[in-house]
Amino acid sequence: MRVRLLLFGLALALPRAASAQGLAGDPELAAAGALLLWLGLFGALGLLLFWGLPVGVAALLARGRGEDPAPALLWATSLGWIGVLIYLYRRSAKQCPHCHTRVVAETALCYWCGGDTLPAPLPEFLAVNG
Repeated sequence: MRVRLLLFGLALALPRAASAQGLAGDPELAAAGALLLWLGLFGALGLLLFWGLPVGVAALLARGRGEDPAPALLWATSLGWIGVLIYLYRRSAKQCPHCHTRVVAETALCYWCGGDTLPAPLPEFLAVNG
């Protein structure tokens, strides 16, 4: 039904098609057709910008991080740009090596168990002597 309305709006927006159908004398009908055409075009552009582009960006982000793209695509498909931000936020945390809970990446001490969340230093015999 929407495709028919869009095609009807396209036909009314074109002067030759309107005159061939005998509708050239009705300016209100031609204006309604042009309005339907522009609304359809802006709607398609909006879908591309707010749902198509975030899916592509999420896939590139996941591929760049070397992760499975399925969660990123799920978030981006369901919520658009907000889903991309949620995906980025969820992947910014790290796990505590002691209690295995997710903590903010910048913390040095786990707020659940108080353990050190920094990576363990290398033993002296493996450390590069400079």
